[in-house]
Amino acid sequence: MRKVIFFLACFVFLALVIFAFVTPFFSKFEPNFTDFMAVNLAPSSEHIFGTDILGRDNLIRVAYALKNSLLILLLAGFLTTLFSLIYAYFGTSKSRVCESLFDKGLDAFLSIPNIVFIMLFSSFSSGDLLITSFIIAICSFMQGAKVFMQNLRLSKKCDYAEQAVINGASKFSLICFEILPNLKHLIISIFGINAINAVVMEATLGFFGVGSDANKISLGIMLNESKEALFLGSWWMVLFPGVTLFLLILATSIITSNSKNGNIKI
Repeated sequence: MRKVIFFLACFVFLALVIFAFVTPFFSKFEPNFTDFMAVNLAPSSEHIFGTDILGRDNLIRVAYALKNSLLILLLAGFLTTLFSLIYAYFGTSKSRVCESLFDKGLDAFLSIPNIVFIMLFSSFSSGDLLITSFIIAICSFMQGAKVFMQNLRLSKKCDYAEQAVINGASKFSLICFEILPNLKHLIISIFGINAINAVVMEATLGFFGVGSDANKISLGIMLNESKEALFLGSWWMVLFPGVTLFLLILATSIITSNSKNGNIKI
């Protein structure tokens, strides 16, 4: 059953990727093209996902928004995990004083909600995906860093790590070539958590209109625009971007959490 769910999640994720990157090549509509003769139309053969209150085609807008979310997922997820590993590397030291300083630094960052910093710095990003990914990563790496530091310190006490030190392994080679390969399942899981967090953060920023320009399309922006549409009975404006965001988060969560923590050396 676990394998079936995993393959279903892979299928859904692949379908979302194909939809996001292929749909723009076949659609005759532009994402920001307004047609006041086609305002607030329900789903039909002409507009499969219907239109919004400005007459824009929802199908192409969801595709573009999903593409942005996928790019944020990969970029911010990778950067956040990388920053977590770098912090954990330097936070793993022979000096207890140094380790204590890194621990207290993490506790200080974790005591403040990262959404505050993300919204603050994103207000200057003008919607650029790379800058937004970097901001999300630099403000969200602390949780992963704490987990990595704890596991690195425990792993350094294992027999295989102590044997590598006896054989003359440096700190870099010990962590990068001995310990981290043994923690690959944990790294994948942390990447998945970071990626999901990045997608949610990007949607939140779009929903509140922080750091976005008039031409940017995101699932958060579409959900924000759907608030007025609900009073008009335009259910499709909420359904399609909402379901797309839900499926993206669900599929990513299942795929990245499916790996088992087996074959760990001790």
